[in-house]
Amino acid sequence: MSQEKSAIEVAGPIRRRCPNPIPVYNLGRHLVFDWIKVSEWIRNSPRPIHASHRRRTRKQIAGGGIHVAKTAA
Repeated sequence: MSQEKSAIEVAGPIRRRCPNPIPVYNLGRHLVFDWIKVSEWIRNSPRPIHASHRRRTRKQIAGGGIHVAKTAA
């Protein structure tokens, strides 16, 4: 991963307006992280809830496309 990409990924969660910001000390252009506070932040962060995924059938796999079930309106 490039340094520019990793810096972009960190920029969002360190903002104060973020609902759960990463604890960081801002020293001008440099960011200093306290490992103890960051590890506590990781442990106390809420876990994301992922949507359940339906398993594709052999027929769908053989068809080559993704088939979306139509719902009655």
